[in-house]
Amino acid sequence: MAKTVPPLNDTQIKNAKPKDKEYNLGDSLGLTLKIKPNGTKLWWFNYLRPITKQRANLSLGNNFIYERYFTFYFVAVIANPNLSHS
Repeated sequence: MAKTVPPLNDTQIKNAKPKDKEYNLGDSLGLTLKIKPNGTKLWWFNYLRPITKQRANLSLGNNFIYERYFTFYFVAVIANPNLSHS
């Protein structure tokens, strides 16, 4: 059975400090918060392309609240391609 990763909370995100090397904090549903040595925090979404069945990454930038909403929308659409987009 796959390991379930709980979503990152705001405190964990704010307390993520830069290190000498770039590192990732995993969030749920394919979200990853990438922390760069210069202090930049970027969201990445890893998903399965429905037609080719290949893994792909989508960069979502660093605006946490907007990207989280946007990413969960993508998750819903990718999980159910027949979902209405209206």
